[in-house]
Amino acid sequence: MNKLMAVYQYELRRTASAGRIIWWIALASFPVLITLLLQWLWTSIESRPGGPADNPQVIIESSDAEGGFEQSPGSFSSADSPANRSDRGRKGWGGRDRRFDPQEDSGRRRPRPRRSAPEMSQRPTIWSIIYFITTPCVCCAMSVLLTAAPAVASELEQKSWSYVASRPQGILWLMLGKFLAAATWGITTSITGVSVALLIAETDMKSQIWTTIVMLSILSAFAYSAIYLFLGTLLFRRAMVLCVMYTAIAEIMIGAFPAVINRLTVQFRLRALAVQWAPLADDFRENDEVSWYFGEATSLEHIMWLGIMTGTLLLAAIQLARYREFTAAVESDL
Repeated sequence: MNKLMAVYQYELRRTASAGRIIWWIALASFPVLITLLLQWLWTSIESRPGGPADNPQVIIESSDAEGGFEQSPGSFSSADSPANRSDRGRKGWGGRDRRFDPQEDSGRRRPRPRRSAPEMSQRPTIWSIIYFITTPCVCCAMSVLLTAAPAVASELEQKSWSYVASRPQGILWLMLGKFLAAATWGITTSITGVSVALLIAETDMKSQIWTTIVMLSILSAFAYSAIYLFLGTLLFRRAMVLCVMYTAIAEIMIGAFPAVINRLTVQFRLRALAVQWAPLADDFRENDEVSWYFGEATSLEHIMWLGIMTGTLLLAAIQLARYREFTAAVESDL
């Protein structure tokens, strides 16, 4: 355990460079920026003076090809006589029967309904969805990617792999330490971002939203750390490229398919847990399409699947690092 803590602390100090801290601040600021923009938009809508919905305009009829004419508000013509009112209700200004005219509204200019900010009862659902996308899915995954993917490549570049491999269980403690360091970067980024964002957001149920996002971020950090560590060990020279391709193809594209294969992705498990834990509206959670898409699995089953996936990939990464022969030579020298 002392060896693990020594490697863990060393990895935190090594990765805490100026560039890495700037990236940490940028990722943590992402949900805060989204919150500020939405709050500004809703405030501007609420403070805007009366629009078309408050001051409806008189409908203006445009002339047509059969000799109709245009009437402005307040004007009077012979068409407004009592004898023609009943006929005008059935026919247009040009004398055509509206009941059989498919283009009866093509020349009309109707007032648009005024946009309004979402009600306070709807905001917990909106913020839960926004913070789920921006925090566990973006901030946490990106922060873990920058740390876990180049785990083996960084040791080979520093020419310290041979020294670590010669120590008793050196590779084991090295991989576990890098795994915990990557998860720590992702968890701290997510917790900081969602905590500051919720202080700005005007909504109810902040504690439930914060608890849900923090728990999902912890699960996301450990799961993605194991995945990216395995991919970085599998193809260490192109670790970043492979991890980005996996995220785009597997997690985003395949994870969105309404099929059995999406249950093998982390995104599906996190989305299912978010639907069960977040303070979403009842009509959204009880929707038939939502229930069919996420199935009837319980929260414990989703957590177990994430745990099995994380443990399996972490063990595979450790075994691959222990028994595989790595070389620090560049590809042109091979």
